[in-house]
Amino acid sequence: MNKFESILFDYGRYVFVSVFRKAQEEERYEDCAVMRDIMQKYHIPCDTSLEDWRTDLWRFGYSGDVAINNLSVYMVEALTRAGYSNS
Repeated sequence: MNKFESILFDYGRYVFVSVFRKAQEEERYEDCAVMRDIMQKYHIPCDTSLEDWRTDLWRFGYSGDVAINNLSVYMVEALTRAGYSNS
């Protein structure tokens, strides 16, 4: 499992797609290619929204409130793990 796949499993698809968008902004095309392969492997659309993420949490029996409240922390941790700046 690579760092991007671990981000997906630890933080969910919304945070993963947000990291993917950051990679696109920073023109890290090799990372984008790796993440695109992961997105195809797990059938994750590029337009995953916050509501989609919350629905995923509900599907697994979680309210999603804690995750939504901690989203900024998750984003910082995921971006750091991916090796990107938080700005």
